[in-house]
Parts: sequence; C-alpha cells; structure tokens
Amino acid sequence: MKNLTAITLLLLAFNSTSQTISTEAPSISASATTVPKNSFQIESALTFGLNNEFSLNKSYTFGAPTALFRFGLFERFELRATGTFNIFHTNLFLNPTRYKVRDIGIGAKYEILNKPEGKTQMAVIAQFNFWSQNDMSKAGSFIYALNHNFNDKHSLGFNAGTRIDWWSITSLSSVTTSFNSSLIYNFCATDKITLFGEFYGVVSQGVLKIEDEEYKSGFQDSYGADLGILYLLRDNIQIDYAMGMSLDTKQFNASLGFNILLNSKKK
Repeated sequence: MKNLTAITLLLLAFNSTSQTISTEAPSISASATTVPKNSFQIESALTFGLNNEFSLNKSYTFGAPTALFRFGLFERFELRATGTFNIFHTNLFLNPTRYKVRDIGIGAKYEILNKPEGKTQMAVIAQFNFWSQNDMSKAGSFIYALNHNFNDKHSLGFNAGTRIDWWSITSLSSVTTSFNSSLIYNFCATDKITLFGEFYGVVSQGVLKIEDEEYKSGFQDSYGADLGILYLLRDNIQIDYAMGMSLDTKQFNASLGFNILLNSKKK
C-alpha cells in the first residue's frame, strides 16, 4: 500500500478581500477557515494524473469527478464529506482499464483562531475514509492549517498532518503511517483572479503483520509542486485550474474545478 501525499513551497494566489467563497481547491493544502454557518459548499473537479516512471507501462488516472461537500453546522465548525470516481488505465494488455469509487469519507473542521481584526487564522481537520470499491483499506487523517495575512496582497499558509491507512484479513494486516506538510504563499492581484503555486511532500512507513511476525518497510518520501489559477465568476462561484508534478518521480497531474457556496447567511 502506497500513500499519496505531498509537500508545498511555491504558491502565488490572487485573492481578494471581497471574496465570499473560500475553497480547499485546487491546492493540496487545506485552508484555515470554515464555511459560514448554515451554508453548504460543493467543491468538485475533473482530475488527470500521468505516471511516466516506467516507459513500457505508463499509467493514467482520471478523477471524474472528485468531490468535497462542506456544511457550516456552527460558527467556526463545519461537517465534511468526500468521494471520487476514478478511471485507471495502463499500457498493460491484461485489464488495462479499471473503474473505481474511492475515498468515501466524512470529517469535521474547526477554526481555532479567526478574529475579524486579526491577521492569523488557524484550524484543525479530522477525516475518516471508510469505503473504497473492491478495497478493504480504511484511512484516518488529522491536519493542522495555519494562515497569516501580511496585508491585503500577501499571505502565507502552512499545513502539517498525519494519515494512517490500514486493512486486515484473518491473520494478515497492514498499516501505513505518513506525515505530510506544505507551505503556501498567496499574492492578491484583483478581486477576480488568483494565481497560485505550492510545494508539498510526505514521509511514510508501512508495517505488515503476518500472524505473530511484523515487517517494517523503510521510510519513503515524495515531493511535488503545483501551479494554478482561480477565477471568481460571482461572490459564491469559483472555477479553477491547477497543474503540477512530482519532484522525485516522473508523475504529472492536472485538475479543472467548479466550486459553489449555497444558502449563505451572514454572521
């Protein structure tokens, strides 16, 4: 079992103080704010991934679509649900194309700090992925998100978290623990357009248990970077595009997203 996560360093984001929608998409990093109370936000995307590490066996992944649903239950507290429909294709002759529903899960997000007069926001996110098609594995994750606004133009964000993937059957079980972090720089240019880029990474280790025997893998790390653009169609509707690559393997990814905030009520 190999966990996909990342590291974040370069992010240019054109973000406006007049914006009323704040999304997790399309970056890997999570934001440090929740959706308003009694509001429902949908963040969806079409994604594409290419693994070109082995020239004779290229693999492609399409997320059609991925989805994140966010509901503001209280002030500074939201409930979340996730899921994606993936299409996998390889150059192999045997079973070259597979279809799979993945990462169906629920979670919650709480703002630790977000004062109107303050420049710093902090939040924590807990997530549990309980079902993937034809897959016994489950996953739990915890993320700490921090954002600091230097002024109306510049801000810096940071994420740190851990994720545990596990599965078991009779006397056989597997657990993979990963630690991830990201660093994001935002620059506001207009009230409509946001450009961004990020650097992200993860360190993980797997443990396989067979009856009374335990086998640990060595630590594995991976790194990547993303660039993209956000465009605000209306105060509550945003579209986005992102593209990036792994810095240690021949992997490329891209996404095209649509996000909408519904039933917003001012605090």
